[in-house]
Amino acid sequence: MLKRLVLLSLTVILSWNSFSQTVTETRDTTGIVLSTNIARRVAVDLLEGDRAEEEVNLLNQEVDTLKQIVALQDSLGILKDNKIAALNKVLELQSVEDRENLRKLESLNKELHKQTALKTVFEVTTGISVIALIVSLIFGGK
Repeated sequence: MLKRLVLLSLTVILSWNSFSQTVTETRDTTGIVLSTNIARRVAVDLLEGDRAEEEVNLLNQEVDTLKQIVALQDSLGILKDNKIAALNKVLELQSVEDRENLRKLESLNKELHKQTALKTVFEVTTGISVIALIVSLIFGGK
């Protein structure tokens, strides 16, 4: 009987709320109660904060885009500088080639003058020889 009494008293004691595993409802003390006016202001501030965050994100994207544009413009500048250097090298080579061609042209002009002079001498000599032959035929045959 004593065992039953102990068992019954343990069952009653363990079924009380303080010993049971059921959740007891208590009043939430962590909640904050705001007036309607203040709640509206908080909501407006939160929306403005969200908009400001979106604007910061958009501005960061725009800054990144502008950085890419600057990098591309720098690349174009470098390419233009390289192109200018290459064209200057071509001009330099063309100048050397032009000087060589001018030297060859002057040499050919000298050779042409020599040939022209030799042709003139040959024509004159041939003319004199023909005249001499004609004269010798005319006067030598008598």
